[in-house]
Amino acid sequence: MAQIGIFTTLNGPGSRALVTRVLAACRDGVIPGARVAFVLVNRALGESEVTDEAADDIAREFGADVARVSAVGFQPAARKAARAAAHSGDPAPLEKWREAWWASFRDRVPAADLDLCLGDLWIWSETQCAERRGVNLHPAMPGGPVGSLWYDVIWDLVEAQDHASGIMLHRVIPEVDRGPVVAWCQYGLRGEALQPMWDDLPQNPDELAALIARERDERGACRHPLFTAIRALGLARERPLTLETVRAVATGRLKLVRGGVLDADDRPLPRGLDLTVEVERAL
Repeated sequence: MAQIGIFTTLNGPGSRALVTRVLAACRDGVIPGARVAFVLVNRALGESEVTDEAADDIAREFGADVARVSAVGFQPAARKAARAAAHSGDPAPLEKWREAWWASFRDRVPAADLDLCLGDLWIWSETQCAERRGVNLHPAMPGGPVGSLWYDVIWDLVEAQDHASGIMLHRVIPEVDRGPVVAWCQYGLRGEALQPMWDDLPQNPDELAALIARERDERGACRHPLFTAIRALGLARERPLTLETVRAVATGRLKLVRGGVLDADDRPLPRGLDLTVEVERAL
């Protein structure tokens, strides 16, 4: 039985939906051979009404072991000073704080074959990354834009005039979005539905650059038709990719080991496991 861990902030409906979908799939046998060992929420009771409500609903509906640890409540003065130091170019104090925070609750977290970061808003320490099998969603396929928030990734794709994109789950390392790819899927950015939106973009390079700059300023609130359409394509695939990755671990098709990813025959998967067929079938 594959043990699955979930790390989350339960900050909004997106992460809540992903968490409940994984819990339901494991509980109902949609993914045989997988069990959610724990859900760890990095907000203590009383820090967020949204998080408290979601955590209560999950515990009640699924009987899950929902652990609560506060990130903002752990050594807050040291964290504030460390963030100021990092802003000034010295990351060492912040890394020290992250290590101390992980050490404060690491013995409470059971071992797992796969740790899903589903809306986990805190960067892991180097030790936590090494000790756990954490994976995180990123709205691009291998070789695509990294190091950006999801809304900037979309405009990166538009700026590059890309014809395809995807989403991936990658290993969690201290450098955001830089970990080895675990699993991914691809989808097209053209075709009958999207091409008219591309055609409506300014053809003049300077005008296009100005439009992209304006829309970037809207961040996640952007309502440009092409932005919205590309976002919808990625969102539709986040849940099936997550579930199919859990299935691959449960069946032994995918193994997470220290520093990398292996297939069923223990061969390295340098680009991760392509689950495009499985994701499109699920859709």
